[in-house]
Amino acid sequence: MNNREFEDLMHRVRPAPSSPARFHRAGQELLEEILRGDRNDDVPPDRIPALDLDDGPPARVMRPPRRAWPAAAAVAAAVVAVCVVLVQGRAPVAPADELPQEPIVATGNPYLTVDDRWRPASLVQNAPDEGEQQFTGEGDEKLTIWWGPESAYERTVKRIGADVSRRTSLTIFGQQAPLFETALSEQILVPAGEVFVSVRLDRPRDHEEFLSVLSSLRVVDPQQWIADLGEGTVTPGNSAATAATMLRGVPLPAGFDLPDPVTELSQDRYYFGAELLTTVSCAWLEEYTNARADRDEDGMAAVDRALSSHRDWPLLNEMNETGDWGAQVPIFAAKVSIRQDVSSYMEQLSCDLPRG
Repeated sequence: MNNREFEDLMHRVRPAPSSPARFHRAGQELLEEILRGDRNDDVPPDRIPALDLDDGPPARVMRPPRRAWPAAAAVAAAVVAVCVVLVQGRAPVAPADELPQEPIVATGNPYLTVDDRWRPASLVQNAPDEGEQQFTGEGDEKLTIWWGPESAYERTVKRIGADVSRRTSLTIFGQQAPLFETALSEQILVPAGEVFVSVRLDRPRDHEEFLSVLSSLRVVDPQQWIADLGEGTVTPGNSAATAATMLRGVPLPAGFDLPDPVTELSQDRYYFGAELLTTVSCAWLEEYTNARADRDEDGMAAVDRALSSHRDWPLLNEMNETGDWGAQVPIFAAKVSIRQDVSSYMEQLSCDLPRG
């Protein structure tokens, strides 16, 4: 997957040009620099963070929770406390024989699992050789396992290495893996055949905990991996039935049909729903574009009626409780209502790309 295709996918899942996730990432990187004590008033352009393939797949866009001023003050106090208690020393890297050493030889998903203390939070697979699982632990702990094509390994190592406070290495899965450390996270990159695997723990400096996570990693067979995902995950086997259920109450163009399976790769319900709504939206916008080109008012009015009912779509309402993908639907629905061009929205949704 090239950068253009990746950006198209990002638009498809969260097409808004600016998102809270990007501001959150910038804030986290700023805090990491403060905790490292770095100072550089002349930052070269190539050190400015940019979202591309090397960052992994797009993060889910979440609505920021409302916080009272006392809560904000408590967060600020917590940051100060972290700055005070963090120390420069750290425990030595655990001996390699405490970490799994059987090499991973994968052509796509490495099917990694972690111990039960980590709860699955999200799953998105962009392609057979690219995907991400996120897990949550106690408090704000977050564990991310990401895999991508081997061709991106070297530039990912270089890019991450330019922005960390400490780089060492350890031996895991029979490979010498670079270990990147900041004040708020630790991450390794492991070659694994035709892909490479990233394991990142977001938690203020706790090297022992990171080693514990790495020690619990295991490769399982695909059937076991799918079983471990939980009932809420959409798999190829249940994707057609799940799609039919999720699309109830959503108006569909005449002749609209989905393949079976709807997806060849397992996804969490949110990302699967985003893909479904993208497919439906593209179908309606294509009908509208054709009718507008033909000056077919009846055709445009039919699309207008369908899209203007978006407030009653159960799937869209469900997704709006979890993330912000659906925020764009009222915008292009309004454009249709006044018979304006919607080609830019079709481009943002990557309507020209195949689905599934």
